Parts: sequence; C-alpha cells; structure tokens
Amino acid sequence: PGVVPSPEGKRSMMRLAQRMVSNYCLSVSRSNNSRSTFVSELNEVGVRVTAHKSPEPNGTILCAATTFWLPNSPQTVFNFLKDERTRPQWDVLSNGNPVQEVAHIANGSHPGCCISVLRASNASQSSNMLILQESSIDSSGAQVVYSPVDLAALNIAMSGEDPSYIPLSSSGFAISPDGSHNSSKTEQGGGASTSSGRSSSSNGFGGGGGGGSLITVGFQIMVSNLPSAKLNMESVETVNNLIGTTVHQIKTALNNCPSASTTA
Repeated sequence: PGVVPSPEGKRSMMRLAQRMVSNYCLSVSRSNNSRSTFVSELNEVGVRVTAHKSPEPNGTILCAATTFWLPNSPQTVFNFLKDERTRPQWDVLSNGNPVQEVAHIANGSHPGCCISVLRASNASQSSNMLILQESSIDSSGAQVVYSPVDLAALNIAMSGEDPSYIPLSSSGFAISPDGSHNSSKTEQGGGASTSSGRSSSSNGFGGGGGGGSLITVGFQIMVSNLPSAKLNMESVETVNNLIGTTVHQIKTALNNCPSASTTA
C-alpha cells in the first residue's frame, strides 16, 4: 500500500476523513430523531429511514440506520469490518470481488486507527471511483466509516489542497460492547466457545466491554439530484434491502449467528 507522502497531503486527507465521520454520525442521528422517519422491518431488523436535502452532493440523500447484536467480541467485529481482505464478505456493492488498500495513513497509536484508500476490483464499477475509509478504536468503542470518492478529487486532497468541496456520502458502522462481562458466546474461528470465566479485557475494548457487540450500521444513498425530491417507498425498499443484506452477510461471516436485533 502507498503512503501519502507530504505532511500537507496527510493533513488534507485527515480533514476529509474527519468530515466524513461527522457526516456519518449526523446521518445516524437524523435517522433516529427526524420527524420524517419511516420505521420498517426487513429480516427481523428494524430500519429507520429519513430523507434530507444535501448541498454536497447537491440533491436528496436517503439516510437509514439500524442496530443489531452479535455474540462476537467488539474487537473481532472491528477487525472483520475494517480489513479490506474480508470486505467482500459483507460489502454488497463489491459483488464479492477483492478490495485492495492503495494508500494508508496512521491516525493514532493503536494500529487499528488509520485512514485508508481502497480500490474495488470490480469491472462493473468505474475505476475512477475509490473508497475513503477511516477506522478508529478506543476503550469506549470503535467505528469503521467509509465513502465513495472520485479519484480526481482524492488526488487533489492528497496533494494538500483544500478538501472541503469534495462531496461525501458516508456510510459505516459504530461498534460497542454489549456490557455482558461473563461471555459464553461463540467467537470467530472454528466455532469454539469462550469460557464464561475469561476476563472482560479480552472480550471488549480496553477491559471495559462485554462478550458480545452492538453494531449500528448507517447508510446514505442519493435518491435524486433534485433537493426538492420526496421520499418514496421504492427508495425505502432499496435501502432496506441494502441494510438487510449487509446485516445478513455480516452475521453469516461471523459464525452464522442467530438473527437478533434492536431498532436503532
């Protein structure tokens, strides 16, 4: 993987990634609190959906979020979601094709805290569209947030120029311990069960987590290039299918755990 060479380029990429993460957090908040939220069910996963006008990119953006539970430890879930080698197992848009990291910026003392530029090896997708991803982890939880970014715009950011005009449609995951300190849940790898006596430090983040994980997934998709466009049920069904398929594939990959979820 390449490393962004100049200090100016690193700062510009970090500002772009910071805006991307803020955009993701705001979209999840909108999905949970907006008066225009629709609540729907798909595959036992409650999905909350809302639409809002966006200046960058200019148009109507559909925000959808849900929270679901996994018996796997937060660290296991974080490692799985941030790793480009396992991304084809859950990323519907990659169509199962390999994903390569083409640039990397360390963003903290923890090796899991980084900003990455990913390229999907997918003939059906434009080679000019890359994926900007930031992964972060501390004692309270973790996030993996990403957005498609045009290659030309990304090159401008890497050169150190102002990235504030670059349009972003952030999606991603927030991962939290479920608070269950005595875990006998199944972990990834051979289906072996963890001992109920193992310490919480091996189950959560920094000793404060439980055996399982709560994962909030949020997606944003542009449904119209007209800011005045209204939310319609076809768009709701599209994002429902996207979230439902993503959740199912994550559960299938992480030990095919039983379907269990809570509404975001």
